[in-house]
Amino acid sequence: MIIRNHVQVPALYFITGNTRVFRKTCVMKKFIFSAAILFAATCLHAQEVQFPLEDGTISIEKVVILPDSLKAAKIAGRIKTWASQKAAMYGLSQQQSAVGNTFKWKAYTKIQDADGDNNNAVYASFDVKVTYANGRYRYEIEDLAFIKNNHTYDASEVYKGYLEGDPVVKTTFEKPSAAVNRHGFLLKQLDNKIKELTASLQQKVMNA
Repeated sequence: MIIRNHVQVPALYFITGNTRVFRKTCVMKKFIFSAAILFAATCLHAQEVQFPLEDGTISIEKVVILPDSLKAAKIAGRIKTWASQKAAMYGLSQQQSAVGNTFKWKAYTKIQDADGDNNNAVYASFDVKVTYANGRYRYEIEDLAFIKNNHTYDASEVYKGYLEGDPVVKTTFEKPSAAVNRHGFLLKQLDNKIKELTASLQQKVMNA
């Protein structure tokens, strides 16, 4: 017997009661810990790869300010030269001539080589639209996709699945976490390729 508040109560009550409280506390701690890990993983994904989404679709655009002395005609000439020089590197195929001060290309470029674990190389395609005027130009990157083994996957859907930890596609025996990591790598490669392309365009237009 145990005396508590001057009342005699069987010792078994306190053992059972304390055990119940202890178990509830452990369960709660495990839940909080798991939630913290999930939140941290989500934040890590967001920090590793970030694309702007507009109505659920990746849409990248930027206005580049140039010296006022750089007129539209000269900018157009430099853009044409850039496209000619980089056509092979980025698989640029012109979709539209300079109509309304706008160029448009489709890019098709490799972002992952084939290897022992990846029998088929992975490519990316996206639209590149450049509009120019006196002292400035704007580029827009849209319609992004991954291509592997003649299958095309919407990069926007892959990105959303990556952020949510729920991959839109995975191999038969692949764990979701492994697919998410693999997609994260491909998205990062795509991001790097776009940044490389737009940086080379800006360098050519500003310093030609």
